[in-house]
Amino acid sequence: MSVHGTQTMISFTKGGILLFADERRNVIINMLQSQGSVSVACLTERFGISIETVRRDLSFLEQKGVLTRVHGGAISNKGMNKSLQYTQ
Repeated sequence: MSVHGTQTMISFTKGGILLFADERRNVIINMLQSQGSVSVACLTERFGISIETVRRDLSFLEQKGVLTRVHGGAISNKGMNKSLQYTQ
């Protein structure tokens, strides 16, 4: 979880690439822009993180207006800015 701009939550992809929560959320945004939706199962596998962590990320991005959570994942909000990147 990021606190006051400090990146504290770290995860690894299957390829062993280190990702901070902010970076992971930007990847989720990019996936939504290209695919229109994401599933919790896909995100847990891609990032090698727990279901709870994915749900927290999706909840956070929903609060920011980026996506709408649905059963098992999330869908992109209509009219989402193509250059949108997560920032605190």
